[in-house]
Amino acid sequence: MTTPTSAGPLNLGGHDIEAFLPIAPIPGTVAEWASLIPLVCHLASYQHDYTLAGEAALMGRLSLGMFPRLGVSSGIARLLEQGPEFLERAAAMGNSSCEVWDVNWGSTFPCANGAASAIITAFALKGVRNKIKISESLKPKAKWASDGGGAEQSDENKSPSLTPAKPMALGDESSAVPPSTPAPNQAAASIFRRYQELHVLDFSRTAIKPTWHLKIHRLLSSLHFEILSTVFLLASAVLLGLYGLYGTAIAVLSGIISKIACRFLVLRRPPGFLTNNEKHDACMLVGVHRNCSVWYLYIGDRGVVDYLLNKPMVNPLKASIWLSGWFKIAHIVQLLAMTYVAARKGWDGVAMTILMLAAWTFSWQFEDKVMARHFLNASGVVIKARSFQFGGRTQMIGAIQSFSGSKVTSWMDSILAPCQRRQALLSRLGCSLSDSSAEPRTKGEALSGYDEDWVTLQAEIAKEAADVMRRELARKEKA
Repeated sequence: MTTPTSAGPLNLGGHDIEAFLPIAPIPGTVAEWASLIPLVCHLASYQHDYTLAGEAALMGRLSLGMFPRLGVSSGIARLLEQGPEFLERAAAMGNSSCEVWDVNWGSTFPCANGAASAIITAFALKGVRNKIKISESLKPKAKWASDGGGAEQSDENKSPSLTPAKPMALGDESSAVPPSTPAPNQAAASIFRRYQELHVLDFSRTAIKPTWHLKIHRLLSSLHFEILSTVFLLASAVLLGLYGLYGTAIAVLSGIISKIACRFLVLRRPPGFLTNNEKHDACMLVGVHRNCSVWYLYIGDRGVVDYLLNKPMVNPLKASIWLSGWFKIAHIVQLLAMTYVAARKGWDGVAMTILMLAAWTFSWQFEDKVMARHFLNASGVVIKARSFQFGGRTQMIGAIQSFSGSKVTSWMDSILAPCQRRQALLSRLGCSLSDSSAEPRTKGEALSGYDEDWVTLQAEIAKEAADVMRRELARKEKA
């Protein structure tokens, strides 16, 4: 048999077994190039477990395409063996591992469904293009708001959050200007700002309607469509074998068996799924860590929010040892098939590249936006989203506290440390046990005049921001 070289043509499928049907030679350069593409491009990422956990949580089932990425079958085998522990570890190791602060209850905990919540959040915010900027400037009756004379009077006919006045600009607590510096309206350009983005997602329930997205999903997941696609893939595998493209044929056969095995996987929703076990709505703040600058506030139906952030969305039952064993074998078979094609080259590499491209084309049903839309439609969930920009963290935390109407303040301890000024701010917002904000917060100590003015300004900005949030969400609800 002719020795394959990069300069000369390669016969048949590039192996020692004669094909049943003849096939034209292929240039060596094309054969080598095509045979390496699947092995390089069709690998599961290191975060595949995280993605798999998101798919299981949103879809309530697992499914495979005609040619899954190398490593996907191994991840399914680990899910079947480890069960809930796999989902917990996957949520912790993903790039969207977040902390959750429950504003109503004061608790703090890691997000239980990082991948699912990230997919839903991205889908809800894709249509939000403009951020509503909460003004950093007010004209309160503070003695350091003017350049030297008496305090300037605020124009109460203007909304401070929507109409910037001649600014007394303040950021968060770390950016407050000490009394010895020039007046804030003179030095505003040089004051450091750590802007905070707050994305508010309002969840509500509605009647489940049979949208065309749901109809397409049910068609593609129906038994009749699965049988039809299986017959088509079997015919393709036989045709590939007749032409001597054995590596690609084995990969297709392995994918067929894995698709059938996926139908025997049982992922059940927990009892009372998406049911609210409290008499109030949710108000939970989410961030990557306590010092981040991008935050997400989940409000509305507590049943949906609580399951999305706090409770397991699926309970994987332990499958039989034969089923989990098959997915381990499928991973090894796919690895052998792809490395065989890469080693022997020929038309087999071209066929596997075409198979990979076809698998990518038909993988749209596993895209994040499709899974998010399916979950929302199937569960009857509607999300209204708005984005806000604050000039500082203190203003944002105060606005959230005022917006929630909760009297619990312990949730913010790790974000805004308890101190004299924080307690005075909460008193101004009506969230402290003390009715008099002018009283000392620490025994023997009272707020200085500068701190009193600072607290007054932050409280007014927070209250106005909370009003703006309510108006915006109410307006969007009517639209």
